[in-house]
Amino acid sequence: ELGGNMNDEVMRAMALATHPPERVAQLYPPYPGDRHPYIVPAIGEEASPADASLQSTASLTEPLKRTADALEAIFAVTGGGPDKNIGSNSWALRGELTATGAPMLMNDPHLGSLMPSIWYQVGLHCRTVTDDCPFDVTGFSFAGVPGVIIGHNADIAWGFTNVGPDVQDLYIERINPDDPHQYEVNGEWVDMDVRVETIRVAGGEDVDLEVRTTRHGPIVSEILQYVDATSSSWKGFEEFDGSGVGAPDDHALALRWTGLEDVPSIAGPIMAINVASNFDEFRAAALLFSDPAQNLLYADTEGNIGYQMPGNIPIRATGDGSIPMPGWTDDHEWTGYIPYDELPWMYNPPTGWIVTANNAVIDDSFDYFITDDWSRGYRARRIVDLVTSNPGIDLADHATIQFDSYDLSAEYAVPYLLDAIDTASLTDQEREALERLATWDYQEFAGSTGAAVWNATWKHLLEVTFHDELDEFLWPRGGQRWFEVVRNLLQQPDDTYWDDVTTDVVETRDDMLRTAFSLAITDLGDRLGGDVSSWTWGDIHTITLTNPTLGRSGIGLIEDRFNRGPFPASGSESVPNAMGWDAPYSYEVDWIPSMRMLVDLGDLGNSRSIQSTGQSGHTDHPHYDDMAPLWLAGETAPMLWERTAIEADAEGTLVLVPAG
Repeated sequence: ELGGNMNDEVMRAMALATHPPERVAQLYPPYPGDRHPYIVPAIGEEASPADASLQSTASLTEPLKRTADALEAIFAVTGGGPDKNIGSNSWALRGELTATGAPMLMNDPHLGSLMPSIWYQVGLHCRTVTDDCPFDVTGFSFAGVPGVIIGHNADIAWGFTNVGPDVQDLYIERINPDDPHQYEVNGEWVDMDVRVETIRVAGGEDVDLEVRTTRHGPIVSEILQYVDATSSSWKGFEEFDGSGVGAPDDHALALRWTGLEDVPSIAGPIMAINVASNFDEFRAAALLFSDPAQNLLYADTEGNIGYQMPGNIPIRATGDGSIPMPGWTDDHEWTGYIPYDELPWMYNPPTGWIVTANNAVIDDSFDYFITDDWSRGYRARRIVDLVTSNPGIDLADHATIQFDSYDLSAEYAVPYLLDAIDTASLTDQEREALERLATWDYQEFAGSTGAAVWNATWKHLLEVTFHDELDEFLWPRGGQRWFEVVRNLLQQPDDTYWDDVTTDVVETRDDMLRTAFSLAITDLGDRLGGDVSSWTWGDIHTITLTNPTLGRSGIGLIEDRFNRGPFPASGSESVPNAMGWDAPYSYEVDWIPSMRMLVDLGDLGNSRSIQSTGQSGHTDHPHYDDMAPLWLAGETAPMLWERTAIEADAEGTLVLVPAG
């Protein structure tokens, strides 16, 4: 779920197959650093990464489509997908900005809406803390995994959000036309690593899958259809990389990814963080993380806050990994990783706060390239605004920020819509809907009519603006990148993206805004009836907590037993209460704040938390789904710490005694 950079690479290349580079660049706007925050202030001397110019990729279409099919199959299981903003929020404040005078740390990781939750809340306490038994920690783990992934011990608290660095590169491999198990490296044919994996199919015959691996990694372009690389030709590469090397007639795409390399287990750094007592120990443990790279946030009982970005972030000989590159020479190889001691970090910034929300870690003054595919900073901007304008608030107020659903993109776009519409030409239903939108407070709460009208308009605006020119795989899914694309287009009323190429007339921005609004009202009327006053965002923006196996069986009685919902859901894409939905296909929620945690470093027993489902994995157990109503309402529960408080609240106790 957190390693989707390959998908951006595929989409860019597919767009370049049919659109000139300058048009594709509009679909991938840079991080808006003039309006949205960076996590770490600029460090180092002025430097820019090598930039591979975007060239035509028309000859890549077929292998890229096959790769896209494989990705779609993966996303159907994981809940990820194109343009998904799966990530997280976290922020930490020093005592001068809190109600207690001690630091506070908040975290809510965004992941797929699974049933039961990916998280399991746990405490790990040695009866007597010693060097031989050093654990005194509580928080959230994964079922069956040792240690606490996110939480606090007696001295420090920590949280994670996804960095999203570019750590996946697709390489175009030249295949020997006489031997599909050989590929070219610097003018010579070399053998692939080939193995057969047998997939056992219930009620059917086994499937033998041949896995071919090059020096860059497994070949991914043939996986779903089991198509041999020699079965299709690929001509007209036309100096794709600027080197004058033509495209191979026999080809495949291989994936290099840090997650497939020999990297340390996540268990090591997690256990080291669990027993860290200060920032130096925390940072030393954090730097052991290799993949997926996380923004690691820190606060301690001594009054300090800090941040560390770890991870194996590749340095490339040329290019930035934004599109597939030739793999038959060494021109585009990885030459190493960003040195650990040069990765961005900070300690006790003068602002007194640190906010991470998958926004850009640092600006282009950094000496190394991390990625251009940051989340565009809308969540980060809103959180920073709320934190800095409300100094001295308490933990309950920070829980309110976690549930905040204010839509900054709507705040920008709605005035353009209101200006474009001639109210005299509206139906009574459209007029009432427009009035609701005009008085909307931009909060995406489940009970809001304005939120329903805007999101339906946004969905249809993306459709009428882009579906006529982009292949379905490239259709906008919503989210921060597309907010930024549309924000830029709104300032260019005659940009050709506004024109519907399927009509004989040339449409402008205002034409598309009016069309999208009209389609939205028809859509909502068909779904919710004719009474606009009864429409709410939660009527269509619902969440079904879904078991990833039997909950997708297709058998209603079984799915009803394992799944829970649908429930009306507040939130939306790119607001702090991030409840993702897939704009071309459905308003239904597909990723969520999988848990919420708020730690008071002045009184650890005052900390709060909640997860999206419950602690039990048994469908008939009362704790299978008992946290869901609290989570949906933005409420939290005590995050007990002291042993006496835990024992007083215990529902049951199980003691395991070693034999003998």
